[in-house]
Amino acid sequence: MNDRREQMRQTLCEAHIPFPELNAFLVSTVEFVFGLLLIAGAVTPLACVMLSGVMIVAISTTVIRNIKATSPIGWLANFFYLPEVLCLVILAWLFLSGPGWFSVDHLILSNTSL
Repeated sequence: MNDRREQMRQTLCEAHIPFPELNAFLVSTVEFVFGLLLIAGAVTPLACVMLSGVMIVAISTTVIRNIKATSPIGWLANFFYLPEVLCLVILAWLFLSGPGWFSVDHLILSNTSL
């Protein structure tokens, strides 16, 4: 477990993210907590926003530098094949469509009368 934490801290150091020790803890916590909430379908819009923020920072600080392409079209094709971009698209879709009928959000909203 300490190896993963050190790997995360090293990645944040290489990306010149300030306070890498604190940010490694915060990013891991956000991913874990809001990932669990997203699986349960609880506070889905908030979970999507928080996880999207993590994905955008990851794309802009570390992943985008590793794209190797000879043309702009090739670069764009490689960009859209990144798993972080796919995750961001899925989070945007969930944010816009909502959690669905099999979720905590749906159970809470269906029991309240407006």
